[in-house]
Amino acid sequence: MPEIRNQSGNEQSTSKYTLNRSKTITSIAIFAAIAIVLQILPLRIPAPYLPFLIYEFWEIPIIVAFYLYGARIGLAVASINFLSLLVIVPGSLQAGPIYNLLAILGMILGLLAIYRVTGKISRFKSARWLFWLTIIVAPLVRVLFMTAINTALLPMSAPLGYEMSYKAIMPILPLIGFFNFSVALYSILIARTVSRVVSKVTRIPIKYGV
Repeated sequence: MPEIRNQSGNEQSTSKYTLNRSKTITSIAIFAAIAIVLQILPLRIPAPYLPFLIYEFWEIPIIVAFYLYGARIGLAVASINFLSLLVIVPGSLQAGPIYNLLAILGMILGLLAIYRVTGKISRFKSARWLFWLTIIVAPLVRVLFMTAINTALLPMSAPLGYEMSYKAIMPILPLIGFFNFSVALYSILIARTVSRVVSKVTRIPIKYGV
């Protein structure tokens, strides 16, 4: 009898693991597919202050995946999105998708830090605090992170950079910073709303409170 119970327990554990793994793979595939479709659609707006910077919307599914399922799935979707960018829309610079991936990583790390810290400090757990922290701190983390990346990579030769001098880079860093902040801002705001709607319709609990 004990052997039968152990075997049954192992079968249930294996079944649960398979179900969780299947759910994870399915979730990653769905959000990655949405991001790729948004890459293909002509939803691109050149920034009027620096036309080589493009406002797009494919980052939103990545942030929605983060809100609903956590950093692991969000980063998995971002990685697949990066690979698809290399093939579909690499941009004027061959290494452009690397910049995009690093920008998204900076934003996700900012969001993750917010929810980890606020989870330990009771005064920051209110919806109002979370709202303002997510739309200010996370974009700022992205800006600071990408400012360091741009300063390091833009002077390099292709495919990583444009062989720009530091004298040429410094005046445009604030504009690139504004671009990164604005992209993070609208991506987070839209992702918050979409996450709530998806959670309500599908009854999927939100991983990180929005």
